[in-house]
Amino acid sequence: MFNKRLIQSVPEAMKFIRANVIDQWFGLICSVGTTLILSGICAGFLTGNPFSTTTLVGACIGLIVLSWLRSFFTRRAQANAVASSHCVKQTMRERLLAKVAEIGPSYVHHFSSAEVTQLSNDGIEQLESYFANYLPQFFYALAAPVTLFVLLAFWDLRSAFILLICVPLIPASIVMVQKFAKKLLDKYWGQYAGLSDSFLENLQGLTTLKVYNLNSPLYTQVASEFGLKGRITL
Repeated sequence: MFNKRLIQSVPEAMKFIRANVIDQWFGLICSVGTTLILSGICAGFLTGNPFSTTTLVGACIGLIVLSWLRSFFTRRAQANAVASSHCVKQTMRERLLAKVAEIGPSYVHHFSSAEVTQLSNDGIEQLESYFANYLPQFFYALAAPVTLFVLLAFWDLRSAFILLICVPLIPASIVMVQKFAKKLLDKYWGQYAGLSDSFLENLQGLTTLKVYNLNSPLYTQVASEFGLKGRITL
């Protein structure tokens, strides 16, 4: 769930993650304020003591302002998420290509070309979900319950304690789902890597087939399957 080595490998992204968490926290405060105003209006009508016209107008203005602020902080959080994922993907791709260049042509003895291509594209793309969504939500999930406990304790301390006690159930359920998903993803990644190797091997063999016999049935069959007939020139 929390890979310290992976986080330390891209320290530049942490500033965007911190900004993302802060924006989400401010959005939470705005949501609490909106809920309080709506609760006050509903309580006034239910108890037979509705707000005066002036107070009601002020409450409506407050709802509009808080809703706009929440939308503003949500957009900022999304922008910081995109910035963090862009920073991570750029850094990881640069390091991967630098490592391959450092090893030289002998990298094929350690990794297949298909695996390197797959890591540089799909593998690094998967980090976007981790840095842009998971990490900000992880830290926000730690800050939000404490904030709600402090705010709710002023009205009902017992309810605040119950909600705080139930908080560990959230990460526990996430861990259970992740363990199940990890097994499926490992199986999927192995099959996907095998498919990439097969595709690249067939693609690289087209040139050899063309050199020996352009009109061979085997070349025609393979080229037609990949949609490459007539596109490869010597």
